[in-house]
Amino acid sequence: MSLAAIDRIAHELPQRLADDVIGYARSVQAALPDIFLEAGVRRTEELANQLVFIAGVKKLYSISSSNYWILANSFHALREQVTEVRLGSTVISRQSPYFRDLRELHADLLRILADNELFDFMELTSYTEIARRLARER
Repeated sequence: MSLAAIDRIAHELPQRLADDVIGYARSVQAALPDIFLEAGVRRTEELANQLVFIAGVKKLYSISSSNYWILANSFHALREQVTEVRLGSTVISRQSPYFRDLRELHADLLRILADNELFDFMELTSYTEIARRLARER
């Protein structure tokens, strides 16, 4: 697990989303010396790769989850009175391919995170704490 793994995952994503995910993972990679120092954890290549991978996955999770929940909650709040919303030039309804794909991506990502015991890392906001946890679990 590393930046290369994030690159492989991002290759399957729309370009803007891929750029955001890879860019974020790279920024965490650049901050690794400070993260390990603050965490009081000895840096190893394996631990560094895991942390960068988790950063990329966290960014993907954050983007997909927030977009899904914004739309899902909007549709719920609007009930049946409004059947679609406009985001820029895009019109999205409950049955639109965009919302369906986003809902499936969100569900698939949750399943993958659970299957790979990564969901707990999505809840942590501090990379210092993530580094400590990864070090403890090794």
